[in-house]
Amino acid sequence: MDKIPKFRRKPKPPVIETSIDRRASIATENVSATESPRAHHKMSAFKSLRLRGPSKRARDSPPSELTPTTPSAVVVAQDGIHNLLKRPANNTRATADIDIKFQELTWAERVRVSQGMRDDGQADPRWTLYRHVDTHEKMDRYVNIKPWAYNRVRLRVPEGEVDYVNASTITLSSPSDPSKPPLRYIAMQGPTIPSIDHVWRMIAEQIPSHAVIVQLTNMVELDVIKCDQYFPMGEEIPTGGRDIVWGINDYNNVWGDNWRADLTFVSVEQLARGAIERRKLLLHVHGEKEPRVVWHFLYKRWPDFGVPTAEDLDGFLELMKLSRQHSTPSAPRIIHCSAGVGRTGTFIALEHLMRELDSGVLARYDMPSERSDLVYDVVDILRQQRRGMVQGELQYRFIYQVMLRLWQERYGIVDERAGSREPAAKRLEVASPFAGNGRPGTN
Repeated sequence: MDKIPKFRRKPKPPVIETSIDRRASIATENVSATESPRAHHKMSAFKSLRLRGPSKRARDSPPSELTPTTPSAVVVAQDGIHNLLKRPANNTRATADIDIKFQELTWAERVRVSQGMRDDGQADPRWTLYRHVDTHEKMDRYVNIKPWAYNRVRLRVPEGEVDYVNASTITLSSPSDPSKPPLRYIAMQGPTIPSIDHVWRMIAEQIPSHAVIVQLTNMVELDVIKCDQYFPMGEEIPTGGRDIVWGINDYNNVWGDNWRADLTFVSVEQLARGAIERRKLLLHVHGEKEPRVVWHFLYKRWPDFGVPTAEDLDGFLELMKLSRQHSTPSAPRIIHCSAGVGRTGTFIALEHLMRELDSGVLARYDMPSERSDLVYDVVDILRQQRRGMVQGELQYRFIYQVMLRLWQERYGIVDERAGSREPAAKRLEVASPFAGNGRPGTN
């Protein structure tokens, strides 16, 4: 079998910076609004969505300008999905309300960071960002995107060796039914060339079989490398039809314990009208009798700093469904984009909320009540497990808009004037990603 040598190029890590919408003020009191009745809406929740290309984000305000807030969620009447059900998704007031909540999340995260950086002996260890020696900075694609130290994935390597991967464990329990098994993920940055061996060791250690990787970024976007190729793509099969094999840690013995593995390409196919590439790989750790199956899903239609278009929503939901079907139920799925926070956090938040919708607990969510905002809550929980999850305002709005569309498709369009629901004219043709527990074979 052919061996593919390691790449040695070491690009300088770029930096991601988060923009702050200074037109939105920070909300410290409950937000409520009343509007005149309107006829029922059949307007698509995605009418205002547009494909946006990457752009450099504005620099944050200096610490001296920040107003301290507490990280606790604000409970608001007529909030969340109800807020959008009362107003079209592209309504200026509804969008402003959502943006205010995003600003609250941003400030809450800054408070956590400041609490973790206190030098008076009162630092909160939960909010300490992991720091490693400068020689290991090449392990990070973006040097300002670090995991919380308490929640990072640690490699099981000999003491004193590098156990670092820019990855965080994510666990989400159902707020409506704690008896349901939690959704489990590993959110990570797009691998760099020096981190490839570490990433595959992490996968081997964290997932016993049928590993699933969901990649939400293209390798290159607008001539910028967003993720280095860390698996055999399989476009060119060697003469004679032999498999493509990569040797993992087969030259350097990075950790000094002779851990090695072979990564073999098996097959690739295009799904969802070309939006998804599904690859089957085999990871054979030396010393183990059988190789592990690894399913890699590359989703190609999610622009950096942006969101999928309305036309691509069905393919996006199909990606969720497939990734669940191919995984071992008790094992985490690996989810990554480029920085491992924006698109990654949006995917995870939506899947969690869709499980709640599928269970039927949101059937009356359009009715006024004093309830917490589920979208706000899940993003806040995610950011407590990995800093910066759901990174941009557009991604945060996208979660509301998708949930509104799915809610309406499930329960019908709200007729505010009559106080009743009209059956939805068209149902989504995409099956729930939580329907069925079957897993395809390994052939």
